[in-house]
Amino acid sequence: MIGHGTVLLGRLDWRIVWASLGLVGALILGAIVISMVERWRKRSDAAGLGAGDQLSHFRELYEQGVLTKEEFEQIRAQLAGKLREELHLKDAPPAEPSATESPPLNVTEPPPNGLRPG
Repeated sequence: MIGHGTVLLGRLDWRIVWASLGLVGALILGAIVISMVERWRKRSDAAGLGAGDQLSHFRELYEQGVLTKEEFEQIRAQLAGKLREELHLKDAPPAEPSATESPPLNVTEPPPNGLRPG
């Protein structure tokens, strides 16, 4: 007597099997590519802006009058440590601005009305 398994194997269309294996392989390959792209994207985001880039951005805000001198000085002091680490200057003592010094980095005070002459 012939079993049910033998009958099913006899009727099996190998084209369907190969097409199914191809589909499964394509899905696995797509998942691997998506995973690699996601890992690359997260690694790129982690790098982000460096302390120098952030300091430049805040300097522009200060020059536009969005930030006060005190706010800019606080931000600059916070970013100074990160900037030294990026530049591998860990042994250098932190620079503290004195009260008599002019603003660092050639930054000028914005006019009182917040508008700059054209």
